[in-house]
This record gives sequence, structure tokens and C-alpha cells, in this order.
Amino acid sequence: MNKKYSCLNKLLRVTSWVFRFIHNTRNYIKGYDVISAEELDDAEKYWRKTKQGDVFAEEITHLKQGKQVSKTSAILELNPFLNSDEIIHVGKTTEIEIFVPAKTSNSYACKASLLEFVSF
Repeated sequence: MNKKYSCLNKLLRVTSWVFRFIHNTRNYIKGYDVISAEELDDAEKYWRKTKQGDVFAEEITHLKQGKQVSKTSAILELNPFLNSDEIIHVGKTTEIEIFVPAKTSNSYACKASLLEFVSF
């Protein structure tokens, strides 16, 4: 667990620095202080949105159109909705195993590990 936390922490900090660099190259007012909590939150939102877009592209499209997700979607029973940042949230929680079929392929295993990070 500590290794996972430090990897996530490192990912968010590096992403924050990249966003800071992009901001500094485009704007007259530059940021030079330590990474702020807001910058870390922005990095986390970026990764949540990116990974959810990879895993749940169809569901996000349906939700943006105001439709219900497909009846075959793994997250249908969780009552998914999009927040103002277009990040999926759900109305109730359940175990992560519902997303991983019994015969796990590498693709599904990867999706399951990403779901731990993009938890709703």
C-alpha cells in the first residue's frame, strides 16, 4: 500500500509540475512556489477524467447526452452521473470485483487496477 501511495503521490506531483510549466510558458504571471493543494487537486482531476475516459468512454458519452448508461454496462447498478468536471461519480458503492470477470485477461486486470485509482 505504501508503494502504491508513493507512486500516486509522485504521479500527481509530476503532473502538477508539468501543468505549472505549461502555465508559466503561456502566462506573464509565473508560479514559482511549492506545488499547492489546488494544483494537486487539478492533477488528480486530470488523471481521473483521463482514465475514466479510457475505461468508460461509452458510459461518459451517454451521460453527457443525458441518457442512461447501457444496460450491459458494469456501472449501471451504481447509478452513475457526471459532476461539473465531467468526472463519473456513483450513487452507491460496491466491491471492485464486479468490474473483473472470472476469466481475467490482462486488459481487465489493468482496468481493475485503474478503477482503484479512479474510485468513485
